Amino acid sequence: MSRIYGEWAPSDKLRVQGGVIGSPHGTTNREYFIPARTIAVGSMHTRVFLSNQLYPQYLAGVKASGKLPMGDTNWVEYDAYLGGEPDSAGDATYGARVGYAFGDMGLTVAANVGRGTRQGTTTPATNFGVLQSPFTVAFNGTRDYQFGGLDIDWRTGSFIFKGEAYYSAEKGLADQRALSAETTYFVHPQWGLSYRFDFYDAGGDLTNALFGPQTVVNLGHSTEHVVGVSYNPSPAVRLRLDLHHNNLPNTSNTV
Repeated sequence: MSRIYGEWAPSDKLRVQGGVIGSPHGTTNREYFIPARTIAVGSMHTRVFLSNQLYPQYLAGVKASGKLPMGDTNWVEYDAYLGGEPDSAGDATYGARVGYAFGDMGLTVAANVGRGTRQGTTTPATNFGVLQSPFTVAFNGTRDYQFGGLDIDWRTGSFIFKGEAYYSAEKGLADQRALSAETTYFVHPQWGLSYRFDFYDAGGDLTNALFGPQTVVNLGHSTEHVVGVSYNPSPAVRLRLDLHHNNLPNTSNTV
């Protein structure tokens, strides 16, 4: 179950959720309702659904959030969470996002931090890049991590820009880096043209050797270009066509 929670919301300044909640990081994971996106498939660092590839996409715990007015048009928005993940329930996962919104400009800039444990799988992970992600669906080696990053959401007139960048320190293994930048221009209220660039360096991991000792390998980095067209015939319907060009890690092959 990816989301099920109870919520107490006495005001816009404080909302508390408890249960199976989503982490508040970035733009893709916060925009959890997939039909709302102009590009359907998430950024590469969130593409393995319900996984802790870079930051946890969901966890069992509590989250507090709210908006604090700063003058007539601006505000501060905050989210903080604490909980655990199914694959490492004994290790605390926690983090926060704090953003400042310039209401007149339609611009929000936010900082993200977090800490947790990536639990290695008991079964060596496999790759199914053509179907979903250019990287494996799970890590083989357990490691603690601490990450930080920035995200930007800018909406003005017919133009939308969303960007996020992260660096994650992986204890005992190579660190991770991610960058995603997406822009959409609505040439008509019903027609949007989108482009997104993704870069994701998944750091390092242990080899998925069935026999003998495991060694540390560099997972490499992948880049992707996406061009999309979205058509919104009504507020309840969105049709999309997305074309992806992905450069696979540690090879010159593409998808």
